[in-house]
Order: sequence, then structure tokens, then C-alpha cells
Amino acid sequence: MANRNRTHVFHGYTTGGRYHPLYSTWAQMLSRCNSKSARGYKNYGGRGIKVCERWLNFALFLEDMGEKPSPHHTLDRFPNNNGNYEPGNCRWATQSEQQRNKRLNRLLTYNGKTQCITEWAEEIGTTTNVLYTRIKLGWSVEDVLTVPVKKKLTADKITEIKRRLGTATGTEIAREFGVSRSTISMIRTGKIWKN
Repeated sequence: MANRNRTHVFHGYTTGGRYHPLYSTWAQMLSRCNSKSARGYKNYGGRGIKVCERWLNFALFLEDMGEKPSPHHTLDRFPNNNGNYEPGNCRWATQSEQQRNKRLNRLLTYNGKTQCITEWAEEIGTTTNVLYTRIKLGWSVEDVLTVPVKKKLTADKITEIKRRLGTATGTEIAREFGVSRSTISMIRTGKIWKN
């Protein structure tokens, strides 16, 4: 502890004997990348994510990153969330921005633009469930993002779906009418819209 204080004081980032607010952010970044016993190591250092040599020095990290815009911002590796902690690949991000930059997110690229499903849903005015359902049904990325969402099935559309049941697959009908395959199945079995 005394050694850490001496290093900290040497850099001049103390106020009233307290660490700089970003010191713990910096220390946690180093720990999760370098210490096998650290919480989260398997998702950082264990995956080969490193801290650049420059940022092993707190003063240089602070010089490059600057202060957090708000207490709600956290350190985020962006644009490459599989990349290292280094200048050009880190930013201060809100929780919402962090959630969209997870490696488990499903990214879709359309017309040269890549976004996670949440961003696409917001942009085109639908829900993530609609987009995930379309992907699960095997739709092309273009169809997933451009086929209008059918809000309600009218009596005429139900009649047309029933007519098509003998000539097309449930997946084809679901895609055509913008509904789930389970909706088509329930129509087929008479669980909904029996008449």
C-alpha cells in the first residue's frame, strides 16, 4: 500500500490525500488484464487483451483519456471490443453505449453500415424481437431490415394465409405476411382464427 501511495503521490494526482477518481478505473483495467486472480480476468487477460505499455503509467493514461464526461461513464474498448486497452481503441461510454459494444451482440451489416440489432430496431422503428424472429426464420439481412412489419392480420389476410397453407411452407407464408412461423402454425391447427 505504501508503495502505491508513493507512486500515486509522485504523479501528483492526489487531493487531500485521496487518489484521483480515475485511479481505481486504471488499476482495475490493469488487474483484469494482468492478474489471473482478478475478477473478470478470464474475459480480459485470459482472452489475450492487454494494456499498452504507455498506459502502464497512470499519468499517461489520464493524459490520453482525459476526465470522464460524467460519473455515469465507464472505460470502454471501442471500436474493437476484442482489442487492447490503448489510445484509439478506448472511450468513455455510457451504460447504454457499453451494452451495444458487447462481443455477444448480434451485428448486422446492410448497405455498408454495421450495427447491433438494438440499434437497427431503433432506427427502423420496430422491436428487437421482430428482428430476431426474422433472423431465426432464415430471412436475408435485407429482408430482416426492410420488409415492413405487419401490425395486424385482417380477416382478408387470414383467408389468404389459409388459402396458401396448401401451396407454401409455413416459413414462406410467415415471411410474406411478416408474422412468426408459430402464428402460421396456430392458424393451420385452428388454435386461432378457426372460422
